[in-house]
Amino acid sequence: MKTDALGVVLASGNVLRCHTMPCLHRQTIGQHTWRAMIILHWLFHPAYPPPQVSYAMLMHDVPEIHTGDVPGGIKADHAGLSVALDELEQDFLQSMGIPVPMLPPLEERLVKVCDRADLTLYTLDEYEMGNVHMETIARRAYQMTTRLINDSAELRIHWPRVVDLAAALDHRIGVLRG
Repeated sequence: MKTDALGVVLASGNVLRCHTMPCLHRQTIGQHTWRAMIILHWLFHPAYPPPQVSYAMLMHDVPEIHTGDVPGGIKADHAGLSVALDELEQDFLQSMGIPVPMLPPLEERLVKVCDRADLTLYTLDEYEMGNVHMETIARRAYQMTTRLINDSAELRIHWPRVVDLAAALDHRIGVLRG
C-alpha cells in the first residue's frame, strides 16, 4: 500500500452521499459505512462476519474519493456507465496499492444488501423528517434491496436474518404508502 493510501482511505469517509438531492441531514461515506457495517454484523449475530466480508464492506465506497458518489439511478439506467465506473474504481484502488476486496458472488451480494438497506433507511429517515425529495430514492433503494434478498434463496438460507431485514424494510416503507 502506498504511503499516502491511508490518508486517502480516511479522507474518503468525508465524501457526501446523495449530493444531487436536497438533504436535511447530509450523510458521509463514513457514516454510511458505519451503518452498513452495523447491518452486516446484525445479520451475522451472534457470530461475526468473516474478515474478508467486513473488509469489503469497509472499503466498498472508498473509490468515491476519486469518482464521487454517482447516483445509483444513473448507474442503473446506464449499464455502460456502471461498468466503466467499476473499472475506474478498481483501477484507482490498484493505483493506490489498496487491496481490492474479492468475494464470492453470494458474499458480494450480501455486501450490496447492507449497502442498499442503509440507503433505504437513510432516505426513509429523511422522508419522515419532511424531505419529500427523498421519496423516489427511498422507493428505488427499497426495491433494489428487496430484489437482492428475494431473488436469492441461497442468501436467505445462509443468512436467515436477511428475511427479518426485509420485513423491517417492508414495515418502514409503509410511511410512503400512507
